[in-house]
Amino acid sequence: LKQSLAKTALNSRVINLLESDLSQAMPRQTRDRTGSKNPAFATKANDVPGSLFSFARGGTNTRVAYVFNAGALQRISWPALDGSEPQPPANLVEKVQSVTARFRTDAGEWRTDWDANDPLALPRAVELTLTPTNGSPYRMVMLVGSQNRPEPQIAGSDVPS
Repeated sequence: LKQSLAKTALNSRVINLLESDLSQAMPRQTRDRTGSKNPAFATKANDVPGSLFSFARGGTNTRVAYVFNAGALQRISWPALDGSEPQPPANLVEKVQSVTARFRTDAGEWRTDWDANDPLALPRAVELTLTPTNGSPYRMVMLVGSQNRPEPQIAGSDVPS
C-alpha cells in the first residue's frame, strides 16, 4: 500500500508540473546560446539531445524542455528565453523503459512530431505515454497554452471558415 501511494503521489506531481508548464506555453520564438532561432514549440530541439519537446513558457519567461535520457524523464529549463545556458536536468521519473509523445493539431489530428510551418504555432494538446521499467504504461493528456484560439476546422466539415 505504501509503494502504491508513493507511486500515485509521484504521478500527481509529474502531471501537475507538466500541466503547469504546458498551460503557460506561448507563441514566441527563442534563441539558443549561439543565437539560432527555435520555434515556439518543437519536438527536436537542436541543442537538447533526447528532447521530447521544448517550448517558450510565459509567467516565468523561461524556455523548458522535457527529455527522455538514461532511463529517466527529465525537465530542463533555461533562466531566460534567449541566449542563456540551460540549468542542470531534473529527474522527474526514474526507472523508465520508454516515453512517447503525440501532439494534437488544430484540425484534431494526433501527430508524433511537431514541425509546423509557422514557427509560432502551438499544438492544442500533448499526450505523453510513460512506461516504467516494471509496470504498465501511464498516459497523460495536457492542454497547451491559451485555448483562446480560433476554433479548429475539421477537413470536410460544413462549418464556414
